[in-house]
Amino acid sequence: MEKRSLWQKCLLGITILLLSISSYAQTAHYRIGSNRNEIATVIKTLNDGSSIIGGYIYDIDPATQNLTQSDMLLLHVALDGTIKWQKQFGTTNGPNAGNDFVKDLIIAKNGDIIVVGIVGRANDMYTNNTAAIYRFDTAHGNLLAANFVRDAASVPGDVFNSVAELDNGDLVAVGAHDFTPDAVDGMLSVFDASLNLRYTEKRALSASSDVYTSIVAHGNSVNILAYRVGATWYDVVLMDYTSGTTAGVVNWMYNYDISYTITTKDHTVVANVNSNWPLKLYITNNYLFISGIANDSYTAGSASRHFIMRTDRAGLAPHVRVVNDAPASTLPAMYSNTQAFFPLGDEDMFTAQVPGAAPYDPSLTGVVPAGSMHPFVSRMTSYANGTIGAKTHFPLPGNQSILDMVAAHNLAFMAGNIGDNSTGYGGNDIYFGQDVYALKDTSSCAPDTTVVVDSTNTTPNALVINSSPVPNNPNVDTFTNNARLTDSLLCGKHITKLPDSCCCVNCNMQCYWRTTGNNTTTSSNFLGTINSADLIVKTTNVERARFDQNGNTGINTATPQAILDVNCIPTPWPSGLRFQNLPVGRGSILVIDPAGYVYMADMSAGDASGGNSSAGSTQQQINDLKQQIAQLQQQLNNVTGNSDINSGNSLSVSPNPTNGQFNAYYTIGKSFQSAAIRVTDNSGNIIITTPVTNNTGILPISIPPSAASGQLNCTLFIDNKIVATQKIVLLNK
Repeated sequence: MEKRSLWQKCLLGITILLLSISSYAQTAHYRIGSNRNEIATVIKTLNDGSSIIGGYIYDIDPATQNLTQSDMLLLHVALDGTIKWQKQFGTTNGPNAGNDFVKDLIIAKNGDIIVVGIVGRANDMYTNNTAAIYRFDTAHGNLLAANFVRDAASVPGDVFNSVAELDNGDLVAVGAHDFTPDAVDGMLSVFDASLNLRYTEKRALSASSDVYTSIVAHGNSVNILAYRVGATWYDVVLMDYTSGTTAGVVNWMYNYDISYTITTKDHTVVANVNSNWPLKLYITNNYLFISGIANDSYTAGSASRHFIMRTDRAGLAPHVRVVNDAPASTLPAMYSNTQAFFPLGDEDMFTAQVPGAAPYDPSLTGVVPAGSMHPFVSRMTSYANGTIGAKTHFPLPGNQSILDMVAAHNLAFMAGNIGDNSTGYGGNDIYFGQDVYALKDTSSCAPDTTVVVDSTNTTPNALVINSSPVPNNPNVDTFTNNARLTDSLLCGKHITKLPDSCCCVNCNMQCYWRTTGNNTTTSSNFLGTINSADLIVKTTNVERARFDQNGNTGINTATPQAILDVNCIPTPWPSGLRFQNLPVGRGSILVIDPAGYVYMADMSAGDASGGNSSAGSTQQQINDLKQQIAQLQQQLNNVTGNSDINSGNSLSVSPNPTNGQFNAYYTIGKSFQSAAIRVTDNSGNIIITTPVTNNTGILPISIPPSAASGQLNCTLFIDNKIVATQKIVLLNK
């Protein structure tokens, strides 16, 4: 029994080792800010799991509630919320000092950070805008290049909303020209890798307001998302564009008019939403995804909803879903207040909703509206079926928004803002959060399917006015590294990790496993599954162990057939199973059958000291067997008349049993013409034959690896006659 207990302890040790392997993912929420106001507008992740966050830092004018003294922010943030480096940069432009905003950023193919946005804006959002693009290195956040696009003849100015990198290294930035409420054209600029401007063009998609909002690259072409004034307020526009050296070509363009009916719980129609604000564009293997807001007028009006639209890669077969995770008590006066969305693939995706009592656009005033704004993050596991797998509600302190999100490393990374109070004075900070793919809660509202694409128009020519060049005449008074580009932000003065109890509704830090260690747990806490699914452990994305639904545990096998099934997968030598430093003890011998199953043998093994042990008894049995074999050999010789031949001849082997290497000790008692030592299996098949030339000696013999384990025969031949034979036990190699 003692020996069996030791075996069980070894198996338990293996199990504990497997259970101790922890996930890379974690759930955490951080607040990064100062006594000023900060907002994050975009987030991207790097290979090491850290994030690049872009946004701005600003003050609020108490008299007008407009933001002022706004500068761009760029932060490199580790998984634990630590700021690796931070940059504050912007322009000065006369008495207004310039209000500057990061609108989008990407990680270039060489690892650099490309940032686009607005600089030089006056207190109102439409005056004095200059479109800006910057290139920073990732290691230290050093500014490598910058450029600005401004049509001096257009007083309202220009803006970049999004940027993409082509395979040839060029950068395409899109936004708006003549940025006023009623007279806007889509604007596009192409830069080389050093941010030298190749050209800028504008296109009128309608007779009124047109804005490019987002862009994604495929090869050396791009897909551009925009909105235009249509028959019922704003419509979605999607185009495919190929840049050139001085102008580009629109390959195709579609206009989508989406309508959505808002109803109350008793099915009373509240509003027919016909105004669509598409904000972000994403590309997957087979689809284009659009994330936006559906409204009932020009701006974020009553009953806004977050919509997701999917088309194929050619802009065809449009389909729209609306995700509404707001509590029923907020309907119908609910505002989405977000554009956050990220696809993991063609069907699997994350989306965020931030219901509030009023529309919220921080780039307008920066003021957090009164009331309660708490994000809902949902994982849609099937877009085609409208299946929501899970969601999490973040009841963080104050009001929050998630303005951008990205999924990587089994985490959903989120960035936005969090406010201490309803007025937002000095209380708006960056929100940086991360949550595991599985989220925490398991229930969520299903996406709404009462969405209609009223019309889809192919408009390669009708709505596209030939592009007009925009002169590059920046009206930026000052941009210097040492004046407005700083390494020590006011923003970096405090980093607060929000309580774990904020991670989800009716949930505390005991309801899930942490990667940094768990406190006292109860019987409701466990690592595993609650359905008929296996628990799989991987390293380097290769399965190493599996606990299957039948209670079997497999190591290096995905189909365990026993309580513990170990596939050692050995090289020819040594074995893939190893134990070290086992204590001395008495117990039963374990044997393994040809199928690999382990049993307790019906003979006993003693302690390693060799005293009064059953091992001595076993050796005696072996010696007795050797004696019997020798007697049988002598009888055989007497019968065959070979006793004279055997006179003075002998053969012995050691060690026996052997793992394939042994010595044959032989003596030949008379002169001879030829002699050899041969090893055969029990069927008589010759494994190896080695000639000998001396009358006595020691012959080293190596059994080939191809020989099967079991009993072999070692025979001494003299002049082609058998004179001595020894049995050999070949062990598992």
